[in-house]
Amino acid sequence: MPAYVIAHLQDAAPHRDIAEYVERLPATFTPYGGRFLVHATPHEVKEGAWPGAVVMLGFPGIAEARAWWDSPAYQEIAPLRSRHIEGDIILVEGVPEDYSPAGMAQAIRRRPPEPARTACPRPGDRRRIAAHRAAQRHHRRPGVLVGHTTIDDGADLHTGVTAIVPEQLGAGRWTLPAAVYAGNGHGKLVGSTQVDELGVLESPVVLTATLSVFRAADALLGHLMERRPDGLSFNPLVGETNDGHLSDIRRRPIAEAHVLAAVAGATGGLPAEGCVGAGAGTTALGYKAGIGTSSRTVRTTDHTRTVGALVQSNFGGVLTALGVPLPVDELVPAADRTEPPGNSCMIVVATDVPLDARQLRRLARRAVFAMARVGASFSNTSGDYAIAFTTSDQPPIPDAAIDPVFAGVLDAVEEALLNSLFTAVTTTGVGGRTSHAVPHRAAVERLAAAGRLTARPYA
Repeated sequence: MPAYVIAHLQDAAPHRDIAEYVERLPATFTPYGGRFLVHATPHEVKEGAWPGAVVMLGFPGIAEARAWWDSPAYQEIAPLRSRHIEGDIILVEGVPEDYSPAGMAQAIRRRPPEPARTACPRPGDRRRIAAHRAAQRHHRRPGVLVGHTTIDDGADLHTGVTAIVPEQLGAGRWTLPAAVYAGNGHGKLVGSTQVDELGVLESPVVLTATLSVFRAADALLGHLMERRPDGLSFNPLVGETNDGHLSDIRRRPIAEAHVLAAVAGATGGLPAEGCVGAGAGTTALGYKAGIGTSSRTVRTTDHTRTVGALVQSNFGGVLTALGVPLPVDELVPAADRTEPPGNSCMIVVATDVPLDARQLRRLARRAVFAMARVGASFSNTSGDYAIAFTTSDQPPIPDAAIDPVFAGVLDAVEEALLNSLFTAVTTTGVGGRTSHAVPHRAAVERLAAAGRLTARPYA
């Protein structure tokens, strides 16, 4: 039976790497009987939201499609696309010409109704919330949006801006309950002292590179002033990590337009991860890192709520997943080990659980604690910060009901940190320095050997 590769591609950034990828792509799939069926042609959206472009390849069978995907020829060019375009790609097998859905319909009718599922994850549960549920949640009600602006010239600049934009901030509600926690204050978190003092957030949260943080703060200030022409005091909140290992940080390429584009372009659903926005040039735990996200649903009193986390990973230590060390010098023996010590990590926790500033500071502390689960060294020069805010305007829950929220924060931040590494790609930057991506096959094999996985996907 025929098989298909379907790609839903978003946030395409024009770059010469993309041109090279498009030119070389046909030579990789032709030997396996592949051909273009759809290639970014115009489409009509009939239901829901479908930003971006669609690409479809056809193959004689699923074996040929898998063989093409795993082939050295395709894997060699894949980073040319993945470092500039975000999206979802699936391999799916077709059905025979005489296929009838009647059998499936009968099976559905015979199936007994499933009991209601609890949305409260168990402590230690590391499941990702399904992508369609996250998208539906954002479409149903105002949420927290994320936008990226990425600067990548393929040579010395690998940097950008990431904006976390609460839709609830606006006319009639100019502040949200918030708190900041500094695990180690070796950083430049602009606006943090007022958040700490007053317990409120009054701007989007913007993340960028260390030497661009003040330009980003000024750009965000302009955005706030435009929204409130009568205002005389504003508190833009801008965090940073140092991406100077891979990017020419002294050039300070971030301009007002980059910040405003990230804020204006923020959307709901699952954000882009890896080498995007403020994570384009970051390195963590010996590997290429970037932006990571995750969320958990938690049960508090009589309501099911959401806890979400976004991280900008750029810190030292030994990568650890499910308690298993994955040191770069063992998984990538030839890896460049000249990364600067320390660096930093920015963590943003957003929730709709009703909490006050004191309780949010307790959440922010747990967010930094979660770094230990993935092997952080918490070194002298690492600026490790967490920002926590809630979109709720209800009275805070009692402290006696907060434990599930703590567990959700720890799990969500842990997974976001891992996602920031496992979604990144190998990057060579300024001075010819290279930061290697986590080798997925080697990591999975090590986890399986340690008994942490029930199946070996590469076996």
